[in-house]
Amino acid sequence: MDTPLSGAWAPTLASIDRSLEAATRANQTSMQVIDQPRTNVIYAIKSHDGTSRPEPQGALLELLDKARANAGHEPQALIPTGMTGSGKSYTVFKALRWFARGSAVQQQVEALLVVSSAFTHASTTRNPDSTRVGKVFETVWGRCHDGVELEGVTVQSSFFERSRITDCRPGESSFHIFYMLLETRDYKLRRRLRLNDDVSDYALLRNTTPAPLESRGSLEGVLDGLRTLGISAEQIEALVEILSAVLLLGNVEFENKYPDEDCAECQVKNTSEVEAAATLLRIESSALLEVC
Repeated sequence: MDTPLSGAWAPTLASIDRSLEAATRANQTSMQVIDQPRTNVIYAIKSHDGTSRPEPQGALLELLDKARANAGHEPQALIPTGMTGSGKSYTVFKALRWFARGSAVQQQVEALLVVSSAFTHASTTRNPDSTRVGKVFETVWGRCHDGVELEGVTVQSSFFERSRITDCRPGESSFHIFYMLLETRDYKLRRRLRLNDDVSDYALLRNTTPAPLESRGSLEGVLDGLRTLGISAEQIEALVEILSAVLLLGNVEFENKYPDEDCAECQVKNTSEVEAAATLLRIESSALLEVC
């Protein structure tokens, strides 16, 4: 009896266009725009009889209550639009928290939002907590004694801003999770990950401007969130090791293998970084050197 209520949350016009096109193909016959201070929320709904019906304007929470009431009856989509910093992600998170309130998965939804922010948000010149990965959240509902109740949320990415890691613009930051790794209060963990707390020691972060601490939270909060989501200790360990290896590999430098000859062949200059990364990735350093 579970019926999905999908929300398309990708912060690009192209993604919105695709969502609206999909809604059209599905014969969704009613659409409504709710004006928030700086964000528009488009509400698309498909009725069983295929006829159009007027949708009254209202506040966001009224819209969410209506969407919740329709869950299990009609396919729906909520699509926030607006420029960067307009509050799209805030609106999405507010919607998911509103749907989850009082449900058995309320803690898991809150954990999902904490983890999602750490891995997909970064600081820009206009927004210290900007979403840099397009996401589509799908909510799954089940029947309960007084109607429907949220039973789960899935999330899929629609694009990934890779340049945010390798070539960050001046005055902006990489994804929050990298700074959290360097700032963790678990010094034993940081030593095991071959990291220190100096951003300038890492080429991928050296020229970036991290968001204020209150805008990104802590690694401890993210790890707690992962545990709440049922991620095993082994998986969490592997995850932080991979993230740390990314920072270390960003420090790899190359030099001419034959400096006295007219040859373009190069080699790794600082093999210690590769060896440390290989240890974290649990592979032989020689194998990693071959692909560098």
